[in-house]
Amino acid sequence: MWDFIEEGLRVILRKPGSIQYAQYMGLSTVIYNHCTSSRLYISSASNCRIDDLLNDSSDHARRCSTAGASADLYLRISDFFAEYANTMSVTFDSVGSDGCLQSFVEVSETFTTGAKEISRISNPLHRYFIQPMVDEGSKRVVPITTMATTHLRKFLYNHIHNLADGVLKAINLQRMGSDINIETVTKVIKLFIAAHGPASEGWFPLGQAWSDPLFIYRKYLHSPIITAAQEFFEATSEKFLCENSVPAYIQWAEKMVKQEASFAESSLHPTTRDVLIGTCEGILIIKRLNVLRMEFRPLFESEQDDYLRPLYALLSRVPNGMDFLRDTFRNLVDFDDIRDMQRRYLMMIHIPPELETLRNVFQTHVEEEGYSAVAELLNEGGADVVNSPRIYVDKLLEVRQKSLDIVRNAFNSDASFFAALEKACCIFINNTDATGTPRSKSAEMLVRHLDSFLNRRNNQQTDDKEIGAALNRSIVLFKYLDDKDIFQTFYTIKLAKRLIFNASISEDYEVNVISKLQEICGAEYTNRMLRMMTEINLSNDLTNQFKDHMDRSFPGDGGPKFGVLVLGTNFWPLDTPTGGFNIPTVMLPTFERFTRFFQVKHSGRKLTWLWNYSSNELRTTFLDREYILTTSSYQTAVLLLFNDNDALSLEEIHTATGTDNELLTQVLGPLERSKILLQDGADIFKLNKNFRSKKIRINLNQPFKKSAPESEKVVQEVEKDRKYVIQANIVRLMKSNKTMTNQGLIHEVTSQVARWFTPKVPDIKRAIDLLLEKEYIKRTEDKKDSFDYIA
Repeated sequence: MWDFIEEGLRVILRKPGSIQYAQYMGLSTVIYNHCTSSRLYISSASNCRIDDLLNDSSDHARRCSTAGASADLYLRISDFFAEYANTMSVTFDSVGSDGCLQSFVEVSETFTTGAKEISRISNPLHRYFIQPMVDEGSKRVVPITTMATTHLRKFLYNHIHNLADGVLKAINLQRMGSDINIETVTKVIKLFIAAHGPASEGWFPLGQAWSDPLFIYRKYLHSPIITAAQEFFEATSEKFLCENSVPAYIQWAEKMVKQEASFAESSLHPTTRDVLIGTCEGILIIKRLNVLRMEFRPLFESEQDDYLRPLYALLSRVPNGMDFLRDTFRNLVDFDDIRDMQRRYLMMIHIPPELETLRNVFQTHVEEEGYSAVAELLNEGGADVVNSPRIYVDKLLEVRQKSLDIVRNAFNSDASFFAALEKACCIFINNTDATGTPRSKSAEMLVRHLDSFLNRRNNQQTDDKEIGAALNRSIVLFKYLDDKDIFQTFYTIKLAKRLIFNASISEDYEVNVISKLQEICGAEYTNRMLRMMTEINLSNDLTNQFKDHMDRSFPGDGGPKFGVLVLGTNFWPLDTPTGGFNIPTVMLPTFERFTRFFQVKHSGRKLTWLWNYSSNELRTTFLDREYILTTSSYQTAVLLLFNDNDALSLEEIHTATGTDNELLTQVLGPLERSKILLQDGADIFKLNKNFRSKKIRINLNQPFKKSAPESEKVVQEVEKDRKYVIQANIVRLMKSNKTMTNQGLIHEVTSQVARWFTPKVPDIKRAIDLLLEKEYIKRTEDKKDSFDYIA
């Protein structure tokens, strides 16, 4: 029976994984039967040792009738491992010193893998003998893998001198520039680190105390490695300096230190790593510190960065090594010069405090550049220049691009300098106090800048690539705005005007800009804009449907051509007219027909006509030349009165049109200034039958004057909306969390709304107080700084 088992174990150890399935199952079955049968023969050779084993745990042994058979098998496997290890040792003795490391790694890995496979086959032995003995407190019975590891340690120690010499030789060859199998060396070193087994194994021949788990590693590798490194670098550094220049030594020393550090990090124990790196630095850097420092100025003045980089790397490794260079450098740097900034950064990356100082100086520089750029516009052209959106925005983008080039070219695209640039741009773009302009200035100017490209009436660019590039640059600036809600309101107003008056240069450009805004601020931010775009398309379809309806229901009707935009009240920033208006008789049938048509399609919806946004075209027939007049509906109503009258008083016009006097004054203004109508006396208006103009098309539909500036009104509306946004976020957070501290709630609210605007803490506190009064939330009992949600 044992011969069969032994043959299978040899096959496994010789080549793990090669045993046939039938033999594997046969081995497993034999071992199982052996461990579960009480009538198996026990060899006399192992009887005494079995007794010793069983005596170690006699209570359990007497209770188990199969313990003797299992113990016999356990001892046979132990003897088998010892014999196999001896055979490996004899074979290993014939291996030359050059291949001893590779051979040892191969043998140990094969032995370890095979032992694991034997352990799996011997699972019945573990179940019925080993584990019960361990549970009973036996110190002399161990798992199969532990048993194999013990014999592997003995094998290692038998050849420990050859292996240690092989490791030291390999390390030395690497230092001299030869290629070595670093993975093999590392595996051998790790075996040395793990070579210290428990004292119960009793095989260690030196009788040393077992308190130091790294005794073998320290004795045979740690100390020899440090000694060899010291001897090598003392001799080679002296020789290298004698035969080569100091710049060459700088490059060589950096290479050697990095090589030693990399090897120590990946292969050696941390205790050796720190000592080895310190030894290298002491010999290669500290001992030559004066020589290295004296070489700095010549290298710097001759701009030899290939030598300055390794010099900085070396000196930064030792305490106060960079102090001399830093002090010298301060007298040489010119911050207005990209090259000098680049070289300053090159050194400061090795001095974290100085690098932070440089980063702060750069951030301040960018901020000042931004403020100076706007101030320069004011000095050169006054307020008119600042109010020109393209000049204003292009100047801000110019400052950002110039600073971005500095980060890329001088600071090696350092992420921390990118962050400093972003922070500086946020400050000077939003902090408009420095220019004396309202805080909405940047948001408003950016909207007007975009409108100058998207509005075909303003856009002078014809190159699609140039327009696309300008829009992309504007979106870059948008990212820095703190008050994105103010931008949203301004942009929605401009978008509405472009869509209503059919002034957009391209629907694709409009959608592209909205998509970019959505990427930055989310879908909720652009929901209103997208809805406006959709309603324009729906209105076009509705106009076509009404035209088809008119052609079917009123064929040959000579009424005016008609187009309509049906817009949702909640989505469009439009002013509803407050005064009355009498629709001209010639236009009335068309409006009544459309109203009936719309009510049939959308019953229950109410139409409110926004005459202040309307546009009409009239053709003159009373002159020797035909003109096309673009007018508002109010102006159309006025001019149509002169089909039957040559002169009318202001009161007669007011009665006929139904408009109030203030609005009527604004309606008549463009008609009088263009000389279509002539004023006779205080309140009489006559049709100018001698009207002349160089233009065939004359636009009289000019915007009405507003009582307050648009920007002030927008800011007031946004600030009012912010109060509701803050309150809504507080309620949502409290409903979700049930209980929150005062500071936690303020922090979360700030985080929630930061994508749209930066809230002020006093505003959040006022919102909390208001919600306390309205009993949405309440103060937590016994906790003054906490709030509870009231369901």
